[in-house]
Amino acid sequence: MLQAKAKWVGYLLLATALFYWKLLFTGQFSLLTEGEGVNQAYSWLQFISKSIRHGSLPIWDPFTFSGHSFPGEMQTGGFYPVHLLLALIPFNREGVLSPHAYNLFFVFTHFLGACFFFALARELGRSRFASLVSGLCFSLAGMVGRLTWPHLLESSQYPLPGQS
Repeated sequence: MLQAKAKWVGYLLLATALFYWKLLFTGQFSLLTEGEGVNQAYSWLQFISKSIRHGSLPIWDPFTFSGHSFPGEMQTGGFYPVHLLLALIPFNREGVLSPHAYNLFFVFTHFLGACFFFALARELGRSRFASLVSGLCFSLAGMVGRLTWPHLLESSQYPLPGQS
């Protein structure tokens, strides 16, 4: 039973890796090519991982507005449990989260979305293949598939056209 589940999770992992192959396996592409992605999402994940590594919760952000509540900024995802994994990822030589690790975390978030949707479809009585297709469609297509910022992807929130 466990081997059958692992096989389908492996299919989800393979499909997600193939979908993001340019981001994972080449150095040509990065999510950090736009200014706002670097100034917000990457900076927030860097702050979260550094805080956790130093044994403190990311409660106060001293870097913006002369300091403000970090969890009060709703988009940061300061207490999203998967961010604890960021503290395990080693920093690069400059002492920051490497851009490749940032991209890996983004792809991992898509993989988790596919796995959880697969589990939901199985719980609703769908076949394994239908659940696989459902998980991949949820994670790699539509609204979730086109989000480029991890903090929006994690909550699957996306502003409608004309909203900010």
